[in-house]
Amino acid sequence: MTASSSTSALRCAFLLTPGEILEAAEELHRLGYQAEPYPTTQDVSPLRDTVPPAELDYFLPAWRDHNTPYVRSLRSSFARLLTDPRWQGDDFIIFGESDAAPVTESQALRRALERELAAHPETDLLRLFHHKTVAPGEPPASPAQFLFSPYLTASRTKCSLYVWGTHALVVPAASREKVARLFLNNILPIDNALEMAASRGELNIRVAEHNHFYQQPRTHSADKTVSYAWRRRKIAIGLCVRNLMHLDRLAAWFLAEPYAESHLFIAVKGMTEPVFRNLVEARWHSAIQTGRMTLRLFPEKNPGSNVLDAFRGSDAEHYDLFLMLRESDAPAPGFMETLNAFHSSIPENYSGYYQGTAWELAADGTPVRKDDACGQGTCFSLTRETFLALRELEGAPEPEPCGDGEQDLLFRLVTRYGRKNMAPFLGRELPGHFLIYPCASQPGKCHSLQKARQASRQYFRHEEKLWEHVLELRHPGWCDHFHLLGKEGCRAANGDRASIQEFTDRQLCVKWDKWGVECFVRESDGGFRMKQDAASEAKPSPTPETAPAPILSPGTHPTAIPAGKRNGDKPATLPPLPELSAERRGVCTLARQETTPEELREWITFHLKTGASVVAVYLPEERKENSAETDAGREAHKMKQYLDSLAEKYGADRVWIRPWNGDIPVSQLRESSALAAQAKERMRREDGTLSACLFSEPEKTGESST
Repeated sequence: MTASSSTSALRCAFLLTPGEILEAAEELHRLGYQAEPYPTTQDVSPLRDTVPPAELDYFLPAWRDHNTPYVRSLRSSFARLLTDPRWQGDDFIIFGESDAAPVTESQALRRALERELAAHPETDLLRLFHHKTVAPGEPPASPAQFLFSPYLTASRTKCSLYVWGTHALVVPAASREKVARLFLNNILPIDNALEMAASRGELNIRVAEHNHFYQQPRTHSADKTVSYAWRRRKIAIGLCVRNLMHLDRLAAWFLAEPYAESHLFIAVKGMTEPVFRNLVEARWHSAIQTGRMTLRLFPEKNPGSNVLDAFRGSDAEHYDLFLMLRESDAPAPGFMETLNAFHSSIPENYSGYYQGTAWELAADGTPVRKDDACGQGTCFSLTRETFLALRELEGAPEPEPCGDGEQDLLFRLVTRYGRKNMAPFLGRELPGHFLIYPCASQPGKCHSLQKARQASRQYFRHEEKLWEHVLELRHPGWCDHFHLLGKEGCRAANGDRASIQEFTDRQLCVKWDKWGVECFVRESDGGFRMKQDAASEAKPSPTPETAPAPILSPGTHPTAIPAGKRNGDKPATLPPLPELSAERRGVCTLARQETTPEELREWITFHLKTGASVVAVYLPEERKENSAETDAGREAHKMKQYLDSLAEKYGADRVWIRPWNGDIPVSQLRESSALAAQAKERMRREDGTLSACLFSEPEKTGESST
């Protein structure tokens, strides 16, 4: 102890991180203190962390959540501050942080400290506040308010205002090495480490009965990079959308956010390229040009690849955080700043997610508060390490089960690498933050592809044969969206199926189940128009690729795996796309004496275009080509030649020209409904694969055979 009198001003050594200031410099000077800033360090190599984890678990079970880079820097800096040789010979140095502010005059506090240390020379640390407070109180007005009492840890609740705070401490010179050693060995934050040491009898701590110091709000500048906790992180936001309403809402929210260190990456699914160019990309052209948004169209894939498509092909690895939003989420204004603050409070390698109370829109649009609206979690903020691990899973030798969606996959991933629920933190900053909109299901009416979709999206695997494309086909008779998955495809409007013979960036060739082969060529706007120069030649349908049966049957949830196979067992190959049988329909008619060749041509063309697998024209006895040399016979011969030419043009397997040869002569069936039954029965016998046989008169071409 120095021999100086009580008139000497108290010296203060306060830790100062670059970007901070001494918040109470004016108050310190006015009340007679001599304050000196002391720079912090990011050198954490002196930390030894020798306290056994078992003891830490007993004292503070959640200690791993507090082992942040900021806490480690503070421990190393405080230990260096205490052992600095400049303070030797003075027992009354006040050690603390840059936010410390006094309420007691320096000379009065010094006299109280001298009396206390003379009465209790065994004291290792004098704390100049009774509990943490962020507002100034009244100066002490009575001698009792200058008294100190033992640190009562046993009767206090851990993580309370009584425990928190290290902004104003007096450590006598003889005890500084011991206190510094405590900060280096104990992995807890320094206020919790002091509490633990006092409860174990390793330190003698006495606490002031009055708050002689309080904590002012800190000033943090944007260039404060030494401390991990308070730097502004670069955040990449990934969004996969199929519903344009959700895209408009979330893009508008992002552009209104003041957090400049962020970029929005969007993968659009479930629509054709012309729709994307004209209705989506044009709406956000300005944001794309200014560099705030990246917007691209991708085919539909598995849930994991859909998430990664937002970043695919972009230089996104330099971002610190990757925020994965669902298209049904509605973040509150200012969420980006709050997210950055949340990551300042958790370990650097931890990812964040939200699992808690949210608002959900009812059918009538009324918000309803629900405790389980987020399910297993939403709004995942991945660290760079976790994001790179997600990308590696896509190309892993064994496919990763996706579960019910990307939320299941992301939750399993952040559990492996460290996670923290942001719900308690947002409860203070943004109460009632999350609003969940009803998310529309994937568009399209191609129910025949549902099983193939289920099989292709069960596992996290980036294989082109498992992608679903949506194309705009422009046919002379119609214009429709066409869903293509693997070797199968179907129209959106009526579900007409086709096998894929060729699909490139420039051309699509399909073999319709109810028709023949048609080829479409890509136009400049991304649509595909049918070739008009010549009829496409039929090609044999390719044999679907097969693969061994997987361990998990399509649609099986990972939690349904037997207990003995849950530890990483995955199928060596993906499940094959299911083969769905197509219905074959036949249409037949009778070439009557009064029927003209033009009527028959129109009848054949109409039913082939409307989906008939086979059309048959039966020639009655009076129209056989070997009839007598009469006018009727010659007309019948010309008709037969004309019909044979049509069959050759459209394919003899699709167009049949047959003599009647029925069990009952046509002359007896002319006015009878039995004619249709006879014709359909005969057609069924000739082709046993037909699932339906219809009879249609040539003049009734306005009725669809389907």
